[in-house]
Amino acid sequence: MVQSTSYFLTRDPTWDKEKPYTLRFQPVEGLEIPRTNVLRETHDVEIHDLRSETDKFDIETQGFTVIEATSRLAYKDYFDELSIKRLFYPEIETAVKKLLGATWVRVFEHTVRKRHPEFPVSTGSDYEYNQPAMMAHIDSTTDFALEQARRMTGAENDLKPGRYMLIHAWKPLKGPLYDWLLALCDARTVDKEKDIVRGDIVFPTYIIENYQVHHNEGQK
Repeated sequence: MVQSTSYFLTRDPTWDKEKPYTLRFQPVEGLEIPRTNVLRETHDVEIHDLRSETDKFDIETQGFTVIEATSRLAYKDYFDELSIKRLFYPEIETAVKKLLGATWVRVFEHTVRKRHPEFPVSTGSDYEYNQPAMMAHIDSTTDFALEQARRMTGAENDLKPGRYMLIHAWKPLKGPLYDWLLALCDARTVDKEKDIVRGDIVFPTYIIENYQVHHNEGQK
């Protein structure tokens, strides 16, 4: 176990009337809109290494799991869009299908993160690759997951009877990693009524709705 710090959404009455947002682009000149209205605060958190206890976690209980999976991709291939879609997408779909016993699995997008040596100190210009996320969050809301499922299946109204899941799969490009690791929170320790707030990540042509997370001493 190590002691670390993480950013959380500040508990503030602002969120009773205003939705937290972040723009992933520069507003057009003359449009005075802040890139974000998010108010954040730091909290000390205990981080436990799960690499020696991977068999103790499952999606239905903690909300995440760890699997061993091989890939045909070399490190350099992860920076080639065609290689990822042609080789890695089918590998992920097969692994998730086997894990969940799903009848149908499709990857809808991916993001490659490569930390700049100066991060988190700003370089004064945009980074070439996405950098580590520094703030506690849940990648998507249930409504966004349903919208994405409809888009993927072509069902404009109701999905066919059955269960759907939106799974986020993470893989280190090389390792083992020792800094800026992926940190996960046991879903059972998050108060769904008090700890999460809907937020928007706004791109030029689409919006992702996620949950911003307030700190709670009971979170593990």
